[in-house]
Amino acid sequence: MLDGNGTGWSSGENLTITRYGKPVAKLVPVQTVQEQAKEALERILKRRQDIKLAPLAELMAMTHEGHRY
Repeated sequence: MLDGNGTGWSSGENLTITRYGKPVAKLVPVQTVQEQAKEALERILKRRQDIKLAPLAELMAMTHEGHRY
């Protein structure tokens, strides 16, 4: 059963539904495709900054590692 009159909930806030004081579901505002794409791009760009690439010479050496000539 939902208690309250829903104020704030319709203004874009999350609503957590509980049963006996324990969360069982969460209602969140609907996002547009553009909002989802923007958030995904932001996550990708953030992760990209954390990635450290090996120097090209090291990568080339790794491709031949273990080869028998």
